[in-house]
Amino acid sequence: MMIDLILKERKRMDLRDNIYYTPARRQSKQKRVAIYARVSSNSKEQLRSLANQVSALTQKVSSVEDWRLVDIYIDVASAKEISKREEYRRLIDDCRTKKSTLSSPRVSAVLVVIQLKL
Repeated sequence: MMIDLILKERKRMDLRDNIYYTPARRQSKQKRVAIYARVSSNSKEQLRSLANQVSALTQKVSSVEDWRLVDIYIDVASAKEISKREEYRRLIDDCRTKKSTLSSPRVSAVLVVIQLKL
């Protein structure tokens, strides 16, 4: 009887020796990323540039695991007149928002293409 008890205890110990604990991968906090693209006119060349900007930035967001695209803001307006850049103002408001809603996502990072004219 005592031998049976010892053998049972030994089997339990052997099982415990074969159990390994692997902790879950720590979830990193996702950045809520927005894209802002702007062109100054609706000419064919400018609209092609706009499409290229959005495409490049969307690909960049999708290539980073911890980034989640929450919105795309597009303006077709001169950079000189901020009052006509409605999407730019909406972006700034969304960046200031503390809580995310369906109509106003909380934004933690913004991607922009800057093209300098020399």
